[in-house]
Amino acid sequence: MTKVASYASDLLDYNATLRYKELMSQTRSQAQIGYWVDDKNAVTKIASVVLGVAFLAVLAQVAIPLPFTPVPITGQTFGVALLSLLLGRKWGFASVVLYVCVGALGLPVFAQAASGLKLASSGYLVGMCMASVVIGNLADSGYTKTFGKAYFACLLGSICTFGCGLLVLSNFVPKGMLLMSGLLPFIPGDLIKSALAALIVSRVGKV
Repeated sequence: MTKVASYASDLLDYNATLRYKELMSQTRSQAQIGYWVDDKNAVTKIASVVLGVAFLAVLAQVAIPLPFTPVPITGQTFGVALLSLLLGRKWGFASVVLYVCVGALGLPVFAQAASGLKLASSGYLVGMCMASVVIGNLADSGYTKTFGKAYFACLLGSICTFGCGLLVLSNFVPKGMLLMSGLLPFIPGDLIKSALAALIVSRVGKV
């Protein structure tokens, strides 16, 4: 009986260990870089966020001003999508929020080396923060494994960005010009940027 009890106890411990590992795999980020960052020390985590800010600052300088709107076409949304897919919600959100904060405080990290919050376009920056949460959450859940799911995550993020952007912009432009000033000219480029971000992360996951 003692041997049977010992065997039963070992079996229960084994099953408990398997269950624990299964639960941990479900709660850990499945974002390619976010998963790696989670296991590193504080210095590496901070460095990852700072590099994310620098990445966004560089992409923001890829800007095309439009004469009929205060909102330029930039590489920021591509950067937000890619960072969030790769880093996941925690580190992607931290990078985007820190980027917005340092720009608001005066560092020239926004489009065309601008700094400070311009009220007309500030909604897009808030939307990018929301987008990083939405995209990052989906990345943590494994949406980076296929192009289709990653692209879907990016599109949801774009809805957040444009939704917040239009909400604020509506206070500065006539209602009849709102969609032309803050949405329609940006849709083709956003679809391409989202596709590129999704393609990159889905390919990285197969390496």
